[in-house]
Amino acid sequence: VTDFDSQALFGYVSLDTQQQWQYLFSLEYQRLLDHTPTFSSYKEFYRDWVPRVSISKTISRSETRYFTFNYQMAYHLSESPRDLTTIAIQDRIESVATISYTHSFNPQWVVQPYYRFIHNHYTHQSARDDLAQSVGTLLLYTLNEYFSFRAFVAYDTRESDLPIIPDFYKIDFGAAVHFSRKF
Repeated sequence: VTDFDSQALFGYVSLDTQQQWQYLFSLEYQRLLDHTPTFSSYKEFYRDWVPRVSISKTISRSETRYFTFNYQMAYHLSESPRDLTTIAIQDRIESVATISYTHSFNPQWVVQPYYRFIHNHYTHQSARDDLAQSVGTLLLYTLNEYFSFRAFVAYDTRESDLPIIPDFYKIDFGAAVHFSRKF
């Protein structure tokens, strides 16, 4: 499927402490719909419920420099309605550890390098564990309270111990303009 729509719903509860700890509990729902046999047709081919817990710690080095450590665990309850023999084949436990460093050169310029490690254990495929890593940098320029610009570069890898799942290595880069106005 190369042309599809996504619908998502999520909610979360966050608790921030005075010691720069953050706890997050969330629930997400997503479904994917393709356009077959015609563009105006919508047929669901995937849905996913994801309860997630996360804990973060920020360690300040100064007012303009800090490290953030984050660990999150999620359980993906997935269904692929088209493949009834393996309807829960994508169910998995996901563990993600991230470390990032944020440096603000002035109120307008911020740079943020990061490293992320992801482990997915598929519960209906006992032989499958996927390991993914990402290293990258984000550069942010804030023009004013409404406009900001972002640029990023990232190198990602994923390896699976299931031979039929291809490993991949990729480099992404891009830029974006962000506009935000509160009413």
